[in-house]
Amino acid sequence: KGIPYDGGTYSSDDLRIIIIKDPLTWIKSMCKASYYVIFSNWSWKRHPLCPMNISRPMHDNYTMSFNAWHGHLFNNLLELYNVYYASWLNGNQTVGIGTVHRNQQLADLLQLNFTGTPTKKFYLGISSFLNRYIKDASFAQDMQQHQLFDILHTLFTPVKLPHIVLRFEDVLFRPIEVVDKICACVGGYRRTDKTVLPQDASKRHGKSKTREEAMHDYANRTYRYLNY
Repeated sequence: KGIPYDGGTYSSDDLRIIIIKDPLTWIKSMCKASYYVIFSNWSWKRHPLCPMNISRPMHDNYTMSFNAWHGHLFNNLLELYNVYYASWLNGNQTVGIGTVHRNQQLADLLQLNFTGTPTKKFYLGISSFLNRYIKDASFAQDMQQHQLFDILHTLFTPVKLPHIVLRFEDVLFRPIEVVDKICACVGGYRRTDKTVLPQDASKRHGKSKTREEAMHDYANRTYRYLNY
């Protein structure tokens, strides 16, 4: 995740490990911490019952989870999920991610101040734009006719790099087996005397779970469907 498809230098000797999550639990994690995904309706994301009503119409055909990721608009979170991961699984075109140049183009389109590093004010400006975009049809039409809008919505051919796609759930429940298979794939082996499985939460934000909590929730079918 995070390969800058719209520019950059790559080494064909590097192996990328792509972690893919079950979409239902991935969407739940986006309710907790959405990172560079900006929503038009933050009250939906922050609601304790999120992701309930994820595809519910809000204005015209725009849904409650209408969002922008690196300047590209998606009508719901599942659309973003499909576009991103399809590029790795099927070699389809994908969204270019936020290099400084791309963020500058987005700032120019939205008439936002940008000094090279995205700030909270910058992201609030994007959220305000999204709100106006879905509520003001004439404004949306003007934006769609802008040259920078077309540039930001360009789909890129993914860089062809050696990669392995792993299910998050396999890494969580069968970490030793997964690591052994990766090692075998690249002609190596796992050092059995230094196999470490961290038990604490991996992040300090987004109400991150410990390994034990994650195993409990991801083994619970009710948790997977809760609030949908």
